[in-house]
Amino acid sequence: MKKTYLFPILLILAALPACDFGELNVDPTRQSDAGLNEIQPSAIAQSARNILSIGGRVTGTVVQHFTGIEAQPLSYTTYLIDEQTLTTFWETGLYVGAMKDCALLVEKAQAENQPYYEGIAKVLMAFNCGIATSYWGDVPYSQALQGTASLKSPYDTQEAIDQSIQQLLDEAIAAFGAEPAIGGPAGDDLIFGGDMWGEDESVPSACAMNQNRFVVVAEEPIVLDPVCYGSCNACSGVFTLTFRVDMREQDVSPDGVHIAGNFQGWDPGATPMEDSDGDGIWKYSTLLGGNTTYQYKFINGNAWGFDETVPAGCAQDNNRFVELGTSNLTTSAFYFGSCDVCEVGAVDYQLMNSLQIFPNPNDGRFTASFGLPGHREMTVNVYNPMGQLLQTQSRAFPAGHNLLPLEVGATGLLFVEFVSNQGSACRLVVVQ
Repeated sequence: MKKTYLFPILLILAALPACDFGELNVDPTRQSDAGLNEIQPSAIAQSARNILSIGGRVTGTVVQHFTGIEAQPLSYTTYLIDEQTLTTFWETGLYVGAMKDCALLVEKAQAENQPYYEGIAKVLMAFNCGIATSYWGDVPYSQALQGTASLKSPYDTQEAIDQSIQQLLDEAIAAFGAEPAIGGPAGDDLIFGGDMWGEDESVPSACAMNQNRFVVVAEEPIVLDPVCYGSCNACSGVFTLTFRVDMREQDVSPDGVHIAGNFQGWDPGATPMEDSDGDGIWKYSTLLGGNTTYQYKFINGNAWGFDETVPAGCAQDNNRFVELGTSNLTTSAFYFGSCDVCEVGAVDYQLMNSLQIFPNPNDGRFTASFGLPGHREMTVNVYNPMGQLLQTQSRAFPAGHNLLPLEVGATGLLFVEFVSNQGSACRLVVVQ
């Protein structure tokens, strides 16, 4: 009897796989597909891990760039590198990791007409191909990453891989040159954040409306005259601009002093300044286009949070600014976080303590009052907030109390500086 019932039961069980249960076995909480903005962060993160984790730890230890002190790196130091280490790197790091994500990105980006996603994916693919061929020489690529269609992909020679890398980069450059599409990379670009403000020009107020360029279009076609980037005028050559900051009253960071501005992408750690003579005046020189206004800030360190707060009296959009004309220019050595300026050399504190300006504010006519312990040759300079010298005079002053009448044609915040072989002293003047 038992055998009689067993046969029908087996027939029923065999028939069950053919039954259609609809969506009974479909998990509604499981994502069936991923968008470009979801795949890209994974590709970027795994690419970084490929060079910083196994890719960097093993090779860096073998060539003795560093020494492992615990766990797996300790074994790498004595060349105990097991098969599983490199197998995991080959599979989950490269071919089933970042390279698979890059291939998916390229396919979906082309289907959705998203050239910037395609460009990023091809740069990452070239990066990972470079890691793979650096490790193993000949590796699969041209017929790899096709899923079940190519389970045993042939190996490409290292020469062919190098050519593929170059082709990927050429194609990426072409993709980045295409017109942007709506919904392109943004926060999912973990490296650059997509298209970001920061390297856009600062339009001078003389040719700006709401800090932007503007044009009034009439009924007739017009052709705009070319202007220099960040300027109201046509480019007129390249000149040396030297920035200076007085750090004598600051405790300078161990990371040094840096400058950030619209001429270098507002990167607080990319442009170090130098104080080669140890006088407390830090300098940075660069070649920039003339007839252009540049905004900048000084950083006591190499990160935002350590940047100066520029007083409103010498600021434009909360930044320092300088107008570079058609000749080389060296800015005044402003005190860090201040509109005050004194030139290189020791401060003449005796002169500084007695120096007074009256009336202040004024209409451009004012008097400098100061006392001297003895006869002294001095140069008197007047600067605007951008560090441009407006006027200068040199003369001898007797011992005792002195009054020096001055007159300037400029308005706004100005600096009067006295320089002698004893040092320098300066005062702020407001001309209305």
